[in-house]
Amino acid sequence: MAASSSHFLILDKYEYHGKTQITLLHLPNDKRWKLFQNVKFSVFDDIVNDTRKRFENKCGQEVIPELATHEWLKRCFAPLGIIAETSSVLPQWNKKMASCAFIQEIG
Repeated sequence: MAASSSHFLILDKYEYHGKTQITLLHLPNDKRWKLFQNVKFSVFDDIVNDTRKRFENKCGQEVIPELATHEWLKRCFAPLGIIAETSSVLPQWNKKMASCAFIQEIG
């Protein structure tokens, strides 16, 4: 689990057959994460293509029974960064920057 002060770069949001995949890059937990604010490396495209292919393959496989229980699905229902019983853990969400969370969207 990532610490609350972690930073992530959103590499991709992908929908496939009614399922959504969000690809994140966990950034260094010091001031170096700021280096990623305005750059896009060519390797990001390779990562996105690879994760999309693996996601499509996994979507075609049988569901693991333990991950289809009511209890597990309820636990995973809230989107990333959201606490189901309360409000967002990212109260000052900004699409470009959010303190202690996602730094930017590539695309």
